[in-house]
Amino acid sequence: MILEAILTPIFMFINTIVSLLPSLHIPSQIIGALQQLVTMISTLSYFVPINDLLFCIAFIVAFKGFGLGWYVINWIVRKIPTVS
Repeated sequence: MILEAILTPIFMFINTIVSLLPSLHIPSQIIGALQQLVTMISTLSYFVPINDLLFCIAFIVAFKGFGLGWYVINWIVRKIPTVS
């Protein structure tokens, strides 16, 4: 009950902030592209198990994210004047 009394105003505040955001209109071309992507993945799942496919996609995204993080860290280090 104490936790509910603490969290209720927080959730009300977050709900108020979110309700101020305008509604998002997604163009029909994007929806069509997503439907086509799902169709391609479901067709591919006949040949490659979907778990393996999702693992490969997650691995590629994680690898690219690590590369981006490494690039950002190097960029920040190079901005320090005394570090070459």
